[in-house]
Amino acid sequence: MSTKKNEIINKINQLTKKIIEHNENYHTYDNPKISDEEYDALYSELKKLKMLS
Repeated sequence: MSTKKNEIINKINQLTKKIIEHNENYHTYDNPKISDEEYDALYSELKKLKMLS
C-alpha cells in the first residue's frame, strides 16, 4: 500500500474517532465540545477522504 493511501487511512481513523467522541458528548451527555459548524467540517472532511480511499 502506498504511503499516501496509508496517510489517508490514518486520517480517516483519526476523524472517525473524533466524530464518535463528539457524537457521544452531544447526544449522550448533552455537552457538546465543538460547534455544529465545526462538527460539519469534520464530517465533510471524512466523507471526502473516504471517497479517495
